[in-house]
Amino acid sequence: MILDSLDHAREYTAIGPGIARALQLLCEGEVIKRPVGRYEFDGDRLFMMMQEYHTRLRADGFWEAHRRYIDLQFVVSGMELMGRADIASLVTSKPYDSSKDVEIFDGAGDFVHVPASSFIIFYPHDAHMPCIAEHETSAVRKLVFKIAVD
Repeated sequence: MILDSLDHAREYTAIGPGIARALQLLCEGEVIKRPVGRYEFDGDRLFMMMQEYHTRLRADGFWEAHRRYIDLQFVVSGMELMGRADIASLVTSKPYDSSKDVEIFDGAGDFVHVPASSFIIFYPHDAHMPCIAEHETSAVRKLVFKIAVD
């Protein structure tokens, strides 16, 4: 997992071409103005989903992980807590669904504050619990880049 502000995005471009392209798109700024929906930049290898929602209580959250994609999540407005745990420390509660590229887990992990203009990168070994309210539910606008694992 990587958590940082968009001000430091250029420091992470050497990680890989998909992450570099997603960070470039974020820095250019046009993508954060798009309406809710899915946008492809390299077919299924790099796409983005713009989302708007209200955060939920931690008790209503769940741990998820993906095998085919790295998630790069950027909070456009609002703030949420996001949890992270290594999948090796969790117990599968719903087996991997290849059609949705998701496995659901039970267990515990650590939570971080992710304010507006911050991005977080979750790799396949990072189970994550996004969309969590700090105290009360609140509105969030966020985009999620799905970057194919090479």
